[in-house]
Amino acid sequence: MTRWSVTLASKRQFIVPILAAAVLGAGLLVAGIALVRYLDPFDDQPFSQSAWAAADSQTRAAMARDAIRQLPNGTRADRVKNLLGQPTPVTRSSGSMDAYGNPLKYPETWSYYLGSWSSHGLDDAFLYVHLDSQKRVASVEINGG
Repeated sequence: MTRWSVTLASKRQFIVPILAAAVLGAGLLVAGIALVRYLDPFDDQPFSQSAWAAADSQTRAAMARDAIRQLPNGTRADRVKNLLGQPTPVTRSSGSMDAYGNPLKYPETWSYYLGSWSSHGLDDAFLYVHLDSQKRVASVEINGG
C-alpha cells in the first residue's frame, strides 16, 4: 500500500504544476485576445451609412469591422454601393495580386480607403469587398500593405 501512495504522490508532484501552468496559459491567451480586440482601431464604432459617407478615412476606419458585418456573403453589388458609396476597383498588378502583393482570388475586388495605419502594420489600409462572377459579395476584409 505504501508503494501505491508514493507513486500517486509523485504523480501529483508533476501533474498539479502542469495543470496550473496550463490554466495560467489559457487565461493569458484569453486576456491577450481580449486586449487585441479592445485595441483594434477598426472596431471602435458601429457602422452608420450617413456617418460613413461623411467621414474621412481615419473615422471611416473605426467603423470598418461593423461595415463588414453589414455585407454578408451573397449581398448584391448595388447594395454594397448603396451602403458604402462608390468604390475604387482594385487593379491587379501581376496576375492575381494587388499592388501590395496581396492575393486576389475573386473576379472583382473593390476597395474603400481606411487611412494609414503604420502602427498596426499597414502603411495604407483598405476595406476590400471581393465579388464573385455574379457580382455578389464573396468575401470582405481589411487589407493593405
